[in-house]
Amino acid sequence: MIGGGLLLGACGEDVATISTLRPATTTTSQPGSPDSSTTTTSVPAPAVSWDAIRDARWLTTGIDGIHTDTGVLVWATDPILGSKSLVRDGAGGFVWLDAKGLWWLPLDAGFPVLVAPDTLGELIEVIATDYGPVARLGYTDPFYVDLTTGHRVSEPAGGRIGFHETGNVPWLAGNGLEAVIEGPEAELDAEGQPVRIVRDARLIVRRDGEAIVDLPAGTFYEPYPRIHDFDGQRLLLSRGPYEPALPEETFTLLDLSCAPCAASFRAAATFASFTTTDSDWDGTGIAAQYRSLVAEPLGTDQISELGNGVYVGFIVPEAVEADSVAFDLAVWFVGEDANRAARDDGRSEVPVPNDYYIRNESDRVWRLPVSPSVVVTSVWYDAETAPDTSGVPMPYQEFVAVMRDDTDDNLSNLRHDPWWVTVQGGEIVRLDEQYVP
Repeated sequence: MIGGGLLLGACGEDVATISTLRPATTTTSQPGSPDSSTTTTSVPAPAVSWDAIRDARWLTTGIDGIHTDTGVLVWATDPILGSKSLVRDGAGGFVWLDAKGLWWLPLDAGFPVLVAPDTLGELIEVIATDYGPVARLGYTDPFYVDLTTGHRVSEPAGGRIGFHETGNVPWLAGNGLEAVIEGPEAELDAEGQPVRIVRDARLIVRRDGEAIVDLPAGTFYEPYPRIHDFDGQRLLLSRGPYEPALPEETFTLLDLSCAPCAASFRAAATFASFTTTDSDWDGTGIAAQYRSLVAEPLGTDQISELGNGVYVGFIVPEAVEADSVAFDLAVWFVGEDANRAARDDGRSEVPVPNDYYIRNESDRVWRLPVSPSVVVTSVWYDAETAPDTSGVPMPYQEFVAVMRDDTDDNLSNLRHDPWWVTVQGGEIVRLDEQYVP
């Protein structure tokens, strides 16, 4: 897993489409007469493939319709300029807005229903009530639409998505876990435009009010993140720049219990939603090996201090000791961030090879003490018997021995590869080798 923020791999580009709204024509012979005649009967073809939806991890809605994560067209929508939303109805179906109004696709329905024509706004969530599902539109001045009747109703109890005056939007899942993006805080110019990010945005997940996840949610080039869906175990996030309007964003599916399960894609003017109901996961067993996924979103390695966080660097082999490690700090970019960084640095090879780029401007070497309980994972340790590019545990004593050895074998890669260095309380508590293609 690589990247200076929430970016992992890209989804496939093959697009399969499903026939929509077009009746099927059936020709039948009429027996019992010398001259067989034919009659044509229009049989409505299913407009929505629920098999495709069930096989998908997420759906997206954009200017060209609603698609699964593999590109299958679920429904062709009418484009709408500005806010566009897609949310789960809590019972296996989906609700969305387009230029015609508010649509509802109940579970296993062949066609969606135009519930409220000419309805505009920002679709926030669907709230389950005793009389049926109710759509909430708007954060600060919301109104509510009964999906079964299309009528506006008073505010029901049970909403799960809040709004804070700071702009933070907390999401409460069915299992009681709450997720929120806090920040970023930016320095503004006289016209109210961001000049620089003062405090990076962070993703916070709480259980019973206590934070169980606290990690950077933006990157140097894409500092503005938002949550699209949260099912109590997985999050759909996107991040992008402040300008231009409706920019292309990096979307990430982040599984809190399974780091290798993460995935990403890029899109503009797009909203996303999971295809399943909320998880009953209890929030235990948070995946530890997120490496760059939780890295501090640095733009340069020319910094004056290392606070708590995750950083990438090249370890100085001859300076590795039993109680300390020295490393040359660097910055790791991936995906479109990598291409931007390479362009800024005047590199000629863009797009960058293998989807990553390393910026290393400073020669400063940082030496930090190592925690007695330090965790080390390596890509090449035990690679011949248990190959794993995500890394396998390695005793710190063996890490020291390999670093101070000059044998040219598989383990020599440890002396040349980048490493993710986790710093807490001024000491190194974790070292994770980064696989380099």
